[in-house]
Amino acid sequence: MSNQEELIGSFDGPLNGDQVAQLLGLGDEGDTSDALEDGGEPGAATDAADDAGAQQGQEAGNEGVTEEQLDGLNSDNAVVMAKDGKHTIDFSVLADQRAKARAAEQELLSERERRETAEAELEALRADAQARKDAGEAATAADKNLEAAQAAIDAGIDPAVFGDFSEESLIKGVSAIAERLADQKTQSIREEMQELKKLVEPMQHRHVEDAGKAHFDAILAAHPDVESIAESKELADWIASQPSFAQAGYKAVLASGTAQEVIEAIDAFKAATGMAQEQKPDLQAAAKAVVDKAKAEPPASLSDFAGARTGPATTNEAMASMDGVGLINAMDGWSQEQIERYLNGL
Repeated sequence: MSNQEELIGSFDGPLNGDQVAQLLGLGDEGDTSDALEDGGEPGAATDAADDAGAQQGQEAGNEGVTEEQLDGLNSDNAVVMAKDGKHTIDFSVLADQRAKARAAEQELLSERERRETAEAELEALRADAQARKDAGEAATAADKNLEAAQAAIDAGIDPAVFGDFSEESLIKGVSAIAERLADQKTQSIREEMQELKKLVEPMQHRHVEDAGKAHFDAILAAHPDVESIAESKELADWIASQPSFAQAGYKAVLASGTAQEVIEAIDAFKAATGMAQEQKPDLQAAAKAVVDKAKAEPPASLSDFAGARTGPATTNEAMASMDGVGLINAMDGWSQEQIERYLNGL
């Protein structure tokens, strides 16, 4: 009787984790019953799922016995004891772990085969390229792709990018790397542009502010009353009285026209409405006119001689005797109305 048969025959009741592990490992212990004598009783408790996964590599060498025995067990006829020896674990847990272990092992083998195939293909391509080089032949497109792929691998690119290193795979791999580098370069350019934008924005704002100030300064120089005119009912009524095509033009000019266009529009408004731009009198010119008019005339009577009068009887008489500086000082603080009244009385 084989060890497996003896062990299975010795089990009484549900299988625990140690018993399953023993059943999985008996294929390497020969046909004696020593394993049963030494291991029939539960040893150190281990997780059933982990034990099953760890033993997958041994199952292939157990002459099919272990696989057959385990394949005959299922959730209906077997359970697995937990570590505490009191509770059970559904046998499906063990089955799932076995399936995952098999799949992982198969994937590992497949990946190993792919890499070995790719390495063999790469080595063959290298040999062909070297042979052409030794023979003095020009490098083919495949040789150039291989050179690019080798440079990428040397730079740390995963060789898997180039698949099986066939000509088609090399072309795809080189193209993929070129696209990746282009994306990285594009991102780098975007970041540099953002940094440049941060540096340029303050200068742009200053330029806009300076241009705006120059725009309004030019308008104010020509029409100091532009702010009151722009908000006036008179201007709105005048624009409304124009032909429809002209109305749109005036509104556009006042909203976003150049300084010269705005000046011309206000000129047209003032000319059409008879509004003359108010000009403040030049005090220097007014003072000079007063001084010129107040120049001493030849005395016509005794009262015209100095000392004949005790002093000026009125403000006008007092100011008539002042020079230009005195007149300016005397008018300091006068309102526009007072200045005009005085000048009109000369």
